[in-house]
Amino acid sequence: MNKHLHDILSNSPTAIEPEKLIAYLNKELPPEEAQAIEEKLAADEFEQTALEGLESVQNITNLDSITHQLNRELQKKIKKRNQ
Repeated sequence: MNKHLHDILSNSPTAIEPEKLIAYLNKELPPEEAQAIEEKLAADEFEQTALEGLESVQNITNLDSITHQLNRELQKKIKKRNQ
């Protein structure tokens, strides 16, 4: 799993593992695990937003550069806010 994607998706205390979220999107999880993901998504708005963001990625091969850029921008905003 790409470190940058993990950074973005791990901000929730009950975060779904990024690998699991991607496997869920790709319909690669057994029914029990998919149901557990759906229950977490229903209970956590941050997770829902993360899923929606992943669903909107048109070209999955660019995911690494997209997440790197997002993390860089988030770090800039956090640094600016903390000054």
